[in-house]
Amino acid sequence: MVALPPPAEPLTGRFVRLEPFAESDADELAHLLLDPALYTNGYVMYSTPRTHAEAVDRVWTWWANRHRSGEADRISYAVRLTGDGGLGPAGTLVGTTSLGPFDLGNQATFLGYTIYGRRWWGAPVNPEGKYLLLGQAFERLGYTRVQIQTDVLNVRSQAAIEKLGAVREGVLRRHKVREDGSSRDSVFYSIIAEEWPRVKAGLEARLGGWTPVLDAHASSDLPALPATVEDGDDVRNALMSLTAQLTVMQQAHDSLGIQY
Repeated sequence: MVALPPPAEPLTGRFVRLEPFAESDADELAHLLLDPALYTNGYVMYSTPRTHAEAVDRVWTWWANRHRSGEADRISYAVRLTGDGGLGPAGTLVGTTSLGPFDLGNQATFLGYTIYGRRWWGAPVNPEGKYLLLGQAFERLGYTRVQIQTDVLNVRSQAAIEKLGAVREGVLRRHKVREDGSSRDSVFYSIIAEEWPRVKAGLEARLGGWTPVLDAHASSDLPALPATVEDGDDVRNALMSLTAQLTVMQQAHDSLGIQY
């Protein structure tokens, strides 16, 4: 059986919608790329763009050109919020991710070119994006292997990939040259078809614990406890709300966004 390339159609989840990258998305993504934290906390292949115009050029190089030129080796997605809530207004662009290149005969593909704005690190957008892309690859397109890689210096990304359930396969030395001229060793991971049910169940368990209206990175006041203990229901409701917010904070610590 030969695997299929993905159709240029959106993938929609509970929190995010993955839309095939359009030229109109370039300016929004460029704005996210200007944050220095992206480069000091994981995306170490490149330095921070010095201007908005330089950021736009980077978007065209890595994501938008594929839409314009119709290249079939990779499909890039703009990741947007599906609804209003603590993560932001519906339609907010939170990052980008890609699937490809595609080895159709060997039923293998690559998941990467992923980057999210700092506000959504630790939010459910990255796990759900992976859930949607992996589900499409294994369940609808006939792939039996999905590869993920990251810089050996990006230990945060490695931890997140391993939490996803991918198997570490090894390190390819001097695999790429970083923008500063240094050599990058790349850590390779994969998920194969036999492992997908386990990975899928893990992602569903993680995503099931998220409350859409809460955002670990948004500023909000903790609920005030009632003045008297007679207000039993109010106490319970306040404690439940506080517990939910603490849970989101713990998830933010445990589940960091991935940048490759």
